[in-house]
Amino acid sequence: MMIGLDDIIYLVGSAVLLAMHYSRRRRLSRFSRENFAELDGPTFSELRDLLESSCERLLFLGVSLLVLASISICGMNPGLEAFSLVVVFALFFACVAPRHRFLRQLLAAGVDLQRVRQAGVKL
Repeated sequence: MMIGLDDIIYLVGSAVLLAMHYSRRRRLSRFSRENFAELDGPTFSELRDLLESSCERLLFLGVSLLVLASISICGMNPGLEAFSLVVVFALFFACVAPRHRFLRQLLAAGVDLQRVRQAGVKL
């Protein structure tokens, strides 16, 4: 069992994604209605749901990358490693949709990007 460069990249990537999930989850608790007063109740709760979905998908992506690293390090079946790589790519692209919808709805409501940054929301 020898650790290669790709294994290290998978492990570091997983650690970075899990740290991003942790920091975004903490920032999500500060996402309040006072920051975006012009949004009505249902729109704000939908935006909050989109941010939560984005955080969850980021967690899934980090964990799946960790699983890919463990499969690669242990030298398991190459087919299993390829399948895990496909799952990682699928989750990567699935992470984009909630953030895109969140930003599109904010811009449609007339909120500019500077206010989003001031509110502490990271996409």
